[in-house]
Amino acid sequence: MTGLSRRLKELNPNVKIIGLDPHGSILAEPASLNNEADYPAEMHRDGYQIEGIGYDFIPRVCDRTLVDEWIKT
Repeated sequence: MTGLSRRLKELNPNVKIIGLDPHGSILAEPASLNNEADYPAEMHRDGYQIEGIGYDFIPRVCDRTLVDEWIKT
């Protein structure tokens, strides 16, 4: 996400980067988007499994400021 977003914005400063983040993940900003209490009832779970970087961990190399809009999926 970081490298591609940075390069696209170099090529076209008007490009809009949309970040898709699954429910249960904590990457979306602002942090209030990650509040499970705000999800529809059918999306509440006793736990979750998301492939990728691991439980509640944001990599240091992930520059979330490059994302113009986050959508929870």
